[in-house]
Amino acid sequence: MYHDLLTERTSGFDVAVAQGQIRAALGSASRVKGNAIVQQWRGSRELSLGELADLLLADDEDALLDAAVETTSTYFGATRSLFAPIYLSDACQNDCGYCSFRRGNRALRRSSLEPREIVESARVLAGRGVRTVMVLSGSVASEGHLEYLSTAVNAVGEVEGIRHVEVGVGSLPVTWYRALRQAGARAHVLFQETYDRDVYCDDAVHPLGTEKRDFDGRLAAHERAAEAGFGVLGLGALFGLGDHRTETLSLIMHARWLNSRYPEVVTRVSVPRLRPAAGATIRDQPSPVSEADFIRIVCVLRMGLPDCEIVLTARERAAVRDRLFSIATTIGAQGSTSVSGYLRRPSFEEQQFTLADRRTVAAIRVELQRRGFVVW
Repeated sequence: MYHDLLTERTSGFDVAVAQGQIRAALGSASRVKGNAIVQQWRGSRELSLGELADLLLADDEDALLDAAVETTSTYFGATRSLFAPIYLSDACQNDCGYCSFRRGNRALRRSSLEPREIVESARVLAGRGVRTVMVLSGSVASEGHLEYLSTAVNAVGEVEGIRHVEVGVGSLPVTWYRALRQAGARAHVLFQETYDRDVYCDDAVHPLGTEKRDFDGRLAAHERAAEAGFGVLGLGALFGLGDHRTETLSLIMHARWLNSRYPEVVTRVSVPRLRPAAGATIRDQPSPVSEADFIRIVCVLRMGLPDCEIVLTARERAAVRDRLFSIATTIGAQGSTSVSGYLRRPSFEEQQFTLADRRTVAAIRVELQRRGFVVW
């Protein structure tokens, strides 16, 4: 019954057609054309798929950064926001090869936050100056879990100092999304992980027989969330699983399609890179993404989606993040990727994945303000 609600229709975004167009664009991409686009960039027009493919070959990193910074300043000014996650539970019915919470990780001692602990965690973040909290959980298909999630969203939203609550709780039926929206969640965050169906459905990535193996149901999740009343849709790809150029262009095409289908909804994109995780079977990035690649990805996303929020998590080193603060608009700060991570010091084995930038909220705020940004 639960799975039927996820697959009652496919997404209006035709990913097969999009992938064909992307292959053609990448096949004819030109570094010379990419550099020329950067040099002539004024941030005032929508780039074609072919031009975006050219940009992914541009090799003047400083000029590319300047173009992306100029675009960000035009659309977002000097305002930046901080966020942090609260992991409610690491119980999960899925078995994703890149995740510590996968059900096959027998070494992980599962836990879930009690109502009191949820509020305590939110108060810790509010005390640090975080105003936006993302509530996350492993995937559990039960009505009791939906009630647990809804209660948590409501409880976090009532903590003094917390302005916005977002949810990253997997691909859900529209009725579940509606319940979470009614509980006070503002944004729905879900990453496709990879837009390459063959990579996505590889048994080493998403094993056969798991709910997350359903590529089409996940692709349509943002449409279900929009119909449930969510005003913000957070997309993303887990960079390192598939070819990063293909993922970047797929992400832009998906975001553009959602913008045209739901013009009243705000879309934003996240750019997480695959990080080490205890108990994961995928130890390294199958399709490596260097830091130079990563910077180029963020710049091209900005130029391809000039009015779209870009989320920069603490997966990246401080030095890389500092270079991208002028392009990203939403910054992850002093988060924890484990259950109870704000109440006690977690072990490596308890974290969903590791973080590279361990600076405090205060330190990140000071750095942003030093660069002239207004932070909330």
